[in-house]
Amino acid sequence: MASAILFPQFSSAYNHRHPYVALSLKELPPTQAVSAVLENHSAIGLVHLTPIDLQNLHDQLDVRILLEDTAIVLTNKNHPLAKSKSVSIRSLFDYPFVIYGEQTNPPSHWIFDLMAPYGQVKRCMFTNSTALFLENITTNGYISFFSQKHWQAIKSDFEDELVAIPLRSKQERQLFISYLALLT
Repeated sequence: MASAILFPQFSSAYNHRHPYVALSLKELPPTQAVSAVLENHSAIGLVHLTPIDLQNLHDQLDVRILLEDTAIVLTNKNHPLAKSKSVSIRSLFDYPFVIYGEQTNPPSHWIFDLMAPYGQVKRCMFTNSTALFLENITTNGYISFFSQKHWQAIKSDFEDELVAIPLRSKQERQLFISYLALLT
């Protein structure tokens, strides 16, 4: 998400101001990016954090919030939820989830923890493959939570196949707030 939203603008501005200074970018999962900054292998980190991550890191690093985001539900245009103006968390439990992340077999996931008061996910696939993630949504009827800001950045590439649906209540939307942060 960070690279899709901010890096093209940042890179252009940096190169304009510092034409003779090399800029090196390495894309890492958030936990590895945090470790790279903590261990001084990287000068800065640009990461997507949950509120819990944010609280835990404030004691260890300088954290600057660059933007706040919330999640939408991503599905294909033929999915039963596709024509909905908004959805409740409870309405999602009848459908399989696909979750993109660095771990493909986690014992637990923060999304399930947030959803637990509303019910239990019956079927879920974890993947670290973008192609498999998109294939399961576009052709296999899976749904996923997805960054609203990231969706806005890539929407034109996928709007013929995918639909983004907001969560219905303010309380549900607040559960899925996340932050794009600069770590130093």
